[in-house]
Amino acid sequence: MDAGTGSLGVERYYVLIEGGVEHEHDDIILDVKEQVPPEAFRLMDKHQQQAWRKLFPNEAIRHAAAFHAIAEHPDAYLGWLTMNGKVFSVRERSPFKKDFPTHKLSGGKSYRKLAQQWGEILAREHLRGAQALNQGDATRFAKAVGQRLKGREELFVEVVSTLAVAYADCTEQDYAVFIDHFLAAGSA
Repeated sequence: MDAGTGSLGVERYYVLIEGGVEHEHDDIILDVKEQVPPEAFRLMDKHQQQAWRKLFPNEAIRHAAAFHAIAEHPDAYLGWLTMNGKVFSVRERSPFKKDFPTHKLSGGKSYRKLAQQWGEILAREHLRGAQALNQGDATRFAKAVGQRLKGREELFVEVVSTLAVAYADCTEQDYAVFIDHFLAAGSA
């Protein structure tokens, strides 16, 4: 079901809740996804990891708290469960979720405009989350980011650009290897 790269290597299930027989479109699909610590957790010192665990006893609780913080209208099924010693987030899968048709974009200008729009949406969601997590003060997050970048804006743009290009190159290489493998397997 078009799971993102953040789902690679973790268990994920889709649960169908059958609606009533009178209505054709009242079924609900729940996305049940194993939650593991973010990569940054590994880089924290012991004190930081303990503070993290005090805030979030498990990663599914963190997922639910983050989703509540950024979503204007979180779904009624949002929560978490444990199964076989692992923790899983639970949320309703939107029937409207679709990939953006980037294949319809042409030229760098269209991609830059789209990237700007997505960046604005991401920034707005982070501010909404910051407001929810900081007793109504949405500026705390923005100020912290601004302080970290002050005087280094050009370097930040350079680092993000370098990472983006390297990631794109890696994705192209991965895709070529994937295609070569299946073309070779098909001719064998």
